[in-house]
Amino acid sequence: MTTCPYCGRANEDGAQFCMDCGKPLTKSAAARTPTPAGAATGAASSPAGQMIPDTQMLSVPTTRPDGSSCPFCGAVTQGLLPYCPSCGRRLLAPGSGPACSRCYSPVVPGAKFCATCGAPVTGPGAARTSDRGSYHPARPLALVLLDDTGTPVKRYERHSADTTIGR
Repeated sequence: MTTCPYCGRANEDGAQFCMDCGKPLTKSAAARTPTPAGAATGAASSPAGQMIPDTQMLSVPTTRPDGSSCPFCGAVTQGLLPYCPSCGRRLLAPGSGPACSRCYSPVVPGAKFCATCGAPVTGPGAARTSDRGSYHPARPLALVLLDDTGTPVKRYERHSADTTIGR
C-alpha cells in the first residue's frame, strides 16, 4: 500500500493518483516529508551561494488548529488531514471558516493576504464566511425563443434562481 503524502489515504501499490484527493502518487511526492512545526530562522543561502541574514523559513502546520484528536473516534491525527486515518470520517469540513472575499478560497485565521489570489484579507469585511449558495443576479436574465428566421417568438423572464420553461 502507498500512502498519499497530502491526505494520508492508503492507496494500492500501482496507483498513480490518490483515491481521495487526486494528487499524484509519484516517488518524489512520496519521498517528501513534512517540515517540523516550528519555523526555522537564521541565514539561508541564495542562488549565488551568498548568505542572506535573518531569513525566515515558513512551514505548513502539522497539527489541526482545533486539536490533535479525531472528534468521532478519539484517534490521534497528524497534520491537516481532511479525513481521520482510523475511522475515515471527515475532519475538516469544506466551506467552514473564513474565506477570501475575492476568490472564496479558505483563509488561515490571522493571515493578511489570501494565499490563492493575493487579495488583502485584513480590515472590516475583507474576510467573510462562504456564502456561495445565495444567488443575487446583477441584471435580470431573459431567454428569447426565436423561430427559423431569427424573429423573436416568445420571451421568458428569469425571476428566481430556478426557472422552469416548458413542461
